[in-house]
Amino acid sequence: MRNKFLSTAIGLATLATLGLTATVADAAPITRTFAVSATNFTNTGSNSNVPSPVDTALLSFTVTFDPAVTAFDQTSGISLISFNLPLGSQLGFDHNATEDWLLVGGMEANANVLGNAAPDFALVIFDVSTSNPTGFAFAFRDGTPNATFRAGMTSVSIVTNDVPEPMSLALFGMGLAGIAAARRRKGGTAATIA
Repeated sequence: MRNKFLSTAIGLATLATLGLTATVADAAPITRTFAVSATNFTNTGSNSNVPSPVDTALLSFTVTFDPAVTAFDQTSGISLISFNLPLGSQLGFDHNATEDWLLVGGMEANANVLGNAAPDFALVIFDVSTSNPTGFAFAFRDGTPNATFRAGMTSVSIVTNDVPEPMSLALFGMGLAGIAAARRRKGGTAATIA
């Protein structure tokens, strides 16, 4: 009877631990790597006779953000992997938790306004905390005064899956240890009775 009670208690603790793992993972920051391809540029600035310096803009970066927290002009938690255009300032991002969008860009003005003096860009990704982000917009300036190049087509893909947070992994490991302990106790009891 005591062993049955102990096995049940361990099983319930395991289930609670696994349930806590899901809750912690949902509320924790996530890290994603994005690959961006933007084409069909139109110059929408007042100096509109200047052609785009590239046919396709290619950008990849990794960002860590908390889907439950709104943040503006963040420069930590983001790193540029590659970009085939010049960037005249530090990289930063804004995240709106209510509407679930991420805005990435240079910090020459700030993350959500294209600077005019230095090469800069702005990228918006909607539904960013989902596994299938949508609604992309991309624009850049190459430093030419009053020339802003907006992409007619932008595609964004998640290069890597979400990185599990260490706390989630620890809780999952504790759950597995609880299951193993319950099995060992059950096996030991059967051997004693026989």
